[in-house]
Amino acid sequence: MALKLAAIEGHDPHGTKPNFETYLYYAKQQREKEAAESKSDDVERGFWANLLWGKTNERLAPTNLPDDKKGGVARSVSDAEYRAASSALRTASWGSVFYLITTDILGPYTTPWAFSQVGYGPGVACFIAFAIMAAYSGLLLWYMFMKLDSDKHPLRSFGDLAYRIYGGWFRHVCNVLQSLQLIFNVGLIILSNGQGLSQMAKFKLCFSVCNIVWMLSGSNDTRTNQNSRKFSWIANFAIWLNVITMIMTMGAVANTPPNYQGGWPSTWSPFRQWLLTTSPSRIANQGIFPLQPQTATKCYLSHLWPYRRCLVGNIGVKVIYNNILVELFMAPPLTVKSGKYLFAVSIIVYWALAYVIGSAVPQFTNISALVAAVCIFQFSYTFPPFMFLGFVMQQTALQGDKSYDVNNPHGSRVDTWKTGLVGDELHIVFNLWNFIITLACVATAVLAAYSAIKSIITIFHTAGSPTSFGCKSPVQ
Repeated sequence: MALKLAAIEGHDPHGTKPNFETYLYYAKQQREKEAAESKSDDVERGFWANLLWGKTNERLAPTNLPDDKKGGVARSVSDAEYRAASSALRTASWGSVFYLITTDILGPYTTPWAFSQVGYGPGVACFIAFAIMAAYSGLLLWYMFMKLDSDKHPLRSFGDLAYRIYGGWFRHVCNVLQSLQLIFNVGLIILSNGQGLSQMAKFKLCFSVCNIVWMLSGSNDTRTNQNSRKFSWIANFAIWLNVITMIMTMGAVANTPPNYQGGWPSTWSPFRQWLLTTSPSRIANQGIFPLQPQTATKCYLSHLWPYRRCLVGNIGVKVIYNNILVELFMAPPLTVKSGKYLFAVSIIVYWALAYVIGSAVPQFTNISALVAAVCIFQFSYTFPPFMFLGFVMQQTALQGDKSYDVNNPHGSRVDTWKTGLVGDELHIVFNLWNFIITLACVATAVLAAYSAIKSIITIFHTAGSPTSFGCKSPVQ
């Protein structure tokens, strides 16, 4: 039979639930294997070729597997074939990762509003501080991934990493927050595109109808598979559309007056007026003037729709379907016909919920702040030090255990929680540091969520503000 992802995901040669020591053991073997293969690839293809285009797994891919659709004889997947296919499926070049980061983040378009609220000095300081902490969190995640991931027990998601450190409850927390984040992100995309369409239509089209247009165009793709090569091409194209839009926005800002239609007092200084002119939408290119460059940038960004629909639409629904519906509610997998039908229905429901979010609360910045505080902030800042705290404690506790025996993986553990909680002086200081960082991040997230909710309530009570499911555009 053809080697399927479902077979890989459920593969466990020993038939038992692996423990923390098992993950560490196979991850160490995997890193040693990769180090040896890396040296071989550098000799064969060259260092810069591997850096730019990623390492190939052609020699690892299983070949000559009979296909059940062609009358082949079904057989089980061997350990060697499993490890080869798992490695091939999970390989991604830095270029692919760069595409996802630069096209999925909307920061450049809302940065002017952020600086208008705090000023240049505090704004730069905040950006640098959060950049340092994000880099720290990234290093923690990278370290834990390298210590716990292997072809035999691959890490495929944030929830997998959470499960190996704290168990199933924390995995469910991560999966639920990630699912909420994806739904709200689609709502924000519908809201931002609806604002742009209403401006291009010169506000002659009802704003709720503008949102419906984008909802319908996004929910019409119910396929369970996507062409990854085509997706990479669209993502690459999306980067340059973003760059062109930002350049045009900066050019318009430097040479034209602000768009006073946002309703801000014209007595303010031009600089402050420019920062605040995007306030109704908080998206920089929607606040520029005259209308020609504004319309042009919105047309460019509308061409990003196929990429966004694929990323947060089709792929996002797959994440929710597998992590929530399959894992928590025992829904059929996507590999069977009933799963494909349920997936198609899930896409329609997914986009409908996103439309409700974008139209019920037409406040781009406040909704962005709320989803960032409740969901995104946790994955970037709160969870990494919290998980690393548990990782270090478990790794330290192994010092009191017997030597690991691969033939008896559950026979070496000794309950030494005192060693795990205390350890040496270096571990005590580092654990305390991560504990304090976790508490600080939780406090920051709570305050940010509270502020976003208060802002939403305040704007709804402000006269002249857009209403839920109304025809007036937030940028009108």
